[in-house]
Amino acid sequence: MLHTHHSAEYNAEIVALSVTEAELIAATSNAQDMMYVKRVLESIGFKVTLPMMLEIYNWGTVDLVNNYSVGGRNRHMEARQSYLY
Repeated sequence: MLHTHHSAEYNAEIVALSVTEAELIAATSNAQDMMYVKRVLESIGFKVTLPMMLEIYNWGTVDLVNNYSVGGRNRHMEARQSYLY
């Protein structure tokens, strides 16, 4: 079970059916947080150097994000995780 904490009041419990899905959920959440922080920094006048790097160590997730792995084994993953691919 993956626990994500975006603020003190918000606690989402997500059940992943595979390690790849859990990594994809975490990577998606982190990428969204990175984009939010980028916009905040730019809004107060800071220049953000691109590209921002998000490291993922699960090869199944890396392949999925790069669209190398499509098919029946990842059909259980929800559309909300398609933010990265």
